[in-house]
Amino acid sequence: MNIGIISRSNLEDRVFWSGIENALYTQLKSSKYINVIKIDKLNNSLRKIFALKREYMKYINNVKYDDIYNNIISKNFSKQIEKKIKNVNLDFLLVFDSSLVAYLDTSVPIILWTDILYSEYYNHYFKHKNISNDTKRDIKNLERKTITKCSKVFLSSEWALKKAKKKYKNFYKKFYHLNLGPSFRKNIPIKHVKNSIKKRPIN
Repeated sequence: MNIGIISRSNLEDRVFWSGIENALYTQLKSSKYINVIKIDKLNNSLRKIFALKREYMKYINNVKYDDIYNNIISKNFSKQIEKKIKNVNLDFLLVFDSSLVAYLDTSVPIILWTDILYSEYYNHYFKHKNISNDTKRDIKNLERKTITKCSKVFLSSEWALKKAKKKYKNFYKKFYHLNLGPSFRKNIPIKHVKNSIKKRPIN
């Protein structure tokens, strides 16, 4: 089975997204039944323009603008991915960031595996913020396009799963619960974990 794993970063990077992408990539790569093809290191230069807009809106207008979930950037990422997979034989595409594949033109089945839908992430963490209308529009558009395009969507918690099924009732059969698992390779004793949590700063 040939699986293409998509990442805008380097899949060998053990720090990006808390090392989760690297851990999943490493685990899949270790299977003798799976041939993993990296579709990573996407050019992220275009985002710098929108990062400037983000900072301007933050400090001048006191508005939260998202420079990641953006229609123009998403189209750019999708075009880059199309070029990378053009002549590659793939059974599935696996992606962890839904903004990368919203405009992807491919017949290869896409699987999204993430912790929470981006709209719920915003509703949960930024509900008291003044969110840009452009960001609200782009999140709504990109998320729906991605879910429509994906054959399956795996979410890492029952809470996120319930939220997704409630929001996208027409696509509820696409949603499944699947833990992401730890981003480290060693077995750490529970006593050590509890002690580390106790020592963690309150802030």
